[in-house]
Amino acid sequence: AIRRAGGARLPFADASFDLVAGIGSATYVGYPEFLREASRLLAPGGVLTITAGTSFNRVEATRERLAGLAAASGLQLRRFEDLTAPCFAALQLQAARNAAMIGRLPRVLRGYAAEWAVLPGSRRHGLYLAGEKAEFGAVFAKPG
Repeated sequence: AIRRAGGARLPFADASFDLVAGIGSATYVGYPEFLREASRLLAPGGVLTITAGTSFNRVEATRERLAGLAAASGLQLRRFEDLTAPCFAALQLQAARNAAMIGRLPRVLRGYAAEWAVLPGSRRHGLYLAGEKAEFGAVFAKPG
């Protein structure tokens, strides 16, 4: 069954899950709220995995921040990995194909789509090149 809900309070009982996975969602909900809610949902011994991006913040600072927020939420940061290089490389491998697809969109959507596809010349592409945009993966555990 699929359920739709706000990310800060999901319609599931406490300790309902052994695994919670978030792909990009933590940045939209907010790290503190996301980690608190994931901790509430995880059973003791459960695992949380996330992938997300960060801008204007070095990856190491994000790791330190997440470790602190996790501890405050009853979680332990077990692994943290900078995924920027492989993510950016994959985006660049897809750039020509993505540009062709974006060229078929209505003109009003093309700029927005080019940003999300990180096409060369886009603001996001520039952020990656300047070292101001990063991607990471993290694994947390709930003691128990």
